[in-house]
Amino acid sequence: MILGYNYNKTTGVITYNIAGTDLTLSVTGATTVSGFDPAELDVHSSPTRTSSTFARNLDQTNMVLDLDGKERKKERKKERKKERKKERKKERKKERKKERKMPDYKIAIYPNPTSDILNIQTDAKINAVSVVDLTGRKQAVRFENNRVDVRNLPAGTYILNVETENGISTEKFVRK
Repeated sequence: MILGYNYNKTTGVITYNIAGTDLTLSVTGATTVSGFDPAELDVHSSPTRTSSTFARNLDQTNMVLDLDGKERKKERKKERKKERKKERKKERKKERKKERKMPDYKIAIYPNPTSDILNIQTDAKINAVSVVDLTGRKQAVRFENNRVDVRNLPAGTYILNVETENGISTEKFVRK
């Protein structure tokens, strides 16, 4: 907030302009504005007018008091930093959501559970498949004509990753 100050040397009248409102005070009746902390002021003085409404003559001294002193500047800097951090967090959340987004195409696997062959049904062309056990180890399987041969896998639960031109889909299946 900017506080405009006009002192007329001839009449002794002090006029303050606070947030667009003029207040005229006599020297003996001058008071301070609520919340006014002189320690947080930067004072700028000029022999020119602070606004077009003040008369211009050599008998006047005009001042502008900047109430956004060092402490307010620090506070604004913290607010901007906090806002940037909030924006970055929002962007990261948006990116994670985009990464987690399920593909817009359908993949079905059957039969599940299976003992030998796992069929993959999809409209998209399958580029590659991989099977991973629950400890994260990749398992060797044969893939041909949208069919995965799982006969050589021990009984258990597995993850099937299907890569198509649309992305990667992950399905869980049980080998009995």
